[in-house]
Amino acid sequence: MAIIILLTVLFIVGQIMQYDVLSNTTRSLILPLATTFYFLKVEKRSVYFTLFLIIFSLSELIGLLIYSVPNNFIFYIGNLLCIVGYICLIIDILTQIKDSPDYKGFFLKYTIHIAVLVMFAVYLVILLGEIMSPHLDRVEYTVSMVYSTAIMALLTVSLLNFICNDSKKALILFLASMCIVFSEIVQIAYYYLSETYGLSLIYSLLLVMAFYLFYKQGFLKQEANKNLNLFKS
Repeated sequence: MAIIILLTVLFIVGQIMQYDVLSNTTRSLILPLATTFYFLKVEKRSVYFTLFLIIFSLSELIGLLIYSVPNNFIFYIGNLLCIVGYICLIIDILTQIKDSPDYKGFFLKYTIHIAVLVMFAVYLVILLGEIMSPHLDRVEYTVSMVYSTAIMALLTVSLLNFICNDSKKALILFLASMCIVFSEIVQIAYYYLSETYGLSLIYSLLLVMAFYLFYKQGFLKQEANKNLNLFKS
């Protein structure tokens, strides 16, 4: 665990000092090592969450090749792996919703909330697409739109899961999803609107926080933490 903390510190230092090699290398190793630690510590693992960790770790490891392979390879393979990983995580969250005692009648009770969430997600995907479209070719734009759709779907289902289960595990998962979405928005602003150093640092910190929260909630059991009572009447 200490080595993961050390890599995280080095990653942040690399971002602050603008040492790209240091920040890219350490970032590529953080999640794979955390995934290894997760496998060693957790015996009863969720299949889809495990797939998410493995696939996302592979996408991070590809970052080690950034200086030796074409950027297009990193863009396409990295993004496609992330998309598949997010889909696995979405399936895992939907499974948690289905297993909730409040699942029956949940979608009828929160129909308006769900409709608003979906419209908000669609709006954000379209907005991000409009920002990226002048800078990408058709294939790159399509991949980016699918990626944006995946992260917004993740945010939507994680919020629904939090409302449905009202647990510490669901809350942490929702916060992690928020960090992913905000980091993506900041990254797009950095790449396509203003290459301000502060945006790069904020994006990196949000990403590290998201990784940590995803990792942390993987150790929690839903039933053992059903005690927040934020949405229960």
